[in-house]
Amino acid sequence: MSIMGTTPIRLNAPIQDGLAMLRFPISPLSDRVVFTRPKFDSGLPYSELFSAPIDGSTPAIKLNGPLATGGSICGFGITADGQRVVYVADKDNDEVLELYSVPVTGPVTATVKLNNTLTNGGVDGSSAAMKLHQPLPGGQTLVPYRLSISNNSQKVAFTINEQVYVAPITGPAGSATSFHDANILGATVFLAIITKDNPFVVVYKTISVNPAVNRIYRIPVNGPANAATAVFDGGLFSISDDSKFVIFNTNGSGNAPLYSMPLTGTQASAIKIAESTGGIPSFIISPNNQRVIYSAGRLFSFPSTGPADAKYPLSAQTNNGGGIAYYSGFQVSSDSRYTIYISDGGTLNKFELYSANEFGNFPNQLYLPLIRC
Repeated sequence: MSIMGTTPIRLNAPIQDGLAMLRFPISPLSDRVVFTRPKFDSGLPYSELFSAPIDGSTPAIKLNGPLATGGSICGFGITADGQRVVYVADKDNDEVLELYSVPVTGPVTATVKLNNTLTNGGVDGSSAAMKLHQPLPGGQTLVPYRLSISNNSQKVAFTINEQVYVAPITGPAGSATSFHDANILGATVFLAIITKDNPFVVVYKTISVNPAVNRIYRIPVNGPANAATAVFDGGLFSISDDSKFVIFNTNGSGNAPLYSMPLTGTQASAIKIAESTGGIPSFIISPNNQRVIYSAGRLFSFPSTGPADAKYPLSAQTNNGGGIAYYSGFQVSSDSRYTIYISDGGTLNKFELYSANEFGNFPNQLYLPLIRC
């Protein structure tokens, strides 16, 4: 429905009792909605992938072809230009998750499989593979939540058997290139993301040493393999939109100081930019990359490259035990001028909405008190 309150339009066909629509992102062009529609088959639930115009002017179209018996759509993403959908499914073989790309408006016949063919158990079985390592044994498949689509809508990063691959969004089939590095065998991949201005794939792995180490690697998005560079050991991290620097802590628990360093540097070049005796559970880099806003009971802002003593508060000091709402947190406007946050700093357990400008002056209450449920 329009934000002006017109009559709602149902975009999906009716679904069976006991099922629900759970995921339905709007394309970056705001013209279509992509969603998974759940169904039952022989008592087992599964999902198929659909795309519909956001105004409901024509019926939704199915983007996946026939699924293997027991197969389902397990994850998907829309490219930044709104033209294609990348999805993970055990489409050809049950329990073997593979990666596909299809135009957002179809047809299904334009689908391209981006990974080399996987045999049962998830091992790459193509003799024409572009991978630079030998096939690995064991029942692992592509991980559906480890997809990263580049901002220029040209590439997608994904993992199979703890190996990182990058493929062109439009294929051709089997065009994925391995970013495996022989120096990091035995590592568990938690994350593989293409940086926002596209020069690097950043890989977050746990290295099997004693004790285990969480290590972040930088790899050129165009390869070659065996070119991974260790950037830092740590936990929570955020990369600036221009890919020039990274903010991180060293243990992932929120109790460690924050550091800033160039993404092309090493941990030796990192500078400490913030610390708090109560920990720093969350932080955001402003869209203009100039400042970092973090929560430590109250909100602070400081230059993204330091020094730490250049910080100033965005929210008032409270003595009532209240503070920034942990789950709702805070957001920064796209022009980086304002920070919006929810806090019960005025009255304990009454969460209110506030706005502070980029210099921390005079937070303004935007909404009536909200009572905690």
